[in-house]
Amino acid sequence: MKDIGPITTETSLKNPPRNAGSQQTDGNEPDENGAASPFTQEELYLQWDAFAESIKNSSAPLYAALKNARPVIREGFELEFTVGNKVVEDELILRKTELLLFLRGKLNNSRIRVATRVAEVAANLRPYTDKEKFELMAGKNPALRDLREELDLEIEY
Repeated sequence: MKDIGPITTETSLKNPPRNAGSQQTDGNEPDENGAASPFTQEELYLQWDAFAESIKNSSAPLYAALKNARPVIREGFELEFTVGNKVVEDELILRKTELLLFLRGKLNNSRIRVATRVAEVAANLRPYTDKEKFELMAGKNPALRDLREELDLEIEY
């Protein structure tokens, strides 16, 4: 038998090669050695709108979300952005690197990070059945329950 030598690990998607000197990031990792110029909320809004205009033709839903909602600056130059639904959040995640490169360059701050959050939307409970309508009215005026009992009325469900 031949000696095949030492076993080496192959490069794959599950086991990427590890280089001691290089790091791969998803674009949201801050550069600790880079510039960290402070900026105001107004400067952020100006550049935020500029980025939104730059993607107007390529991503209308994300453009609308960026124009309708504003990010909030948190501690450590983290921008918290609340989106209306998961679809817009997914679109923003796809373009997060592009957004970060734009904002970091324009605001001269390589420590900017973006965190997204999906807003919880309260369900619009519109009464349709007679029971739902009565419960809604009785919630506003509890005396209706007493009146229904006194008159021995039944609400058809």
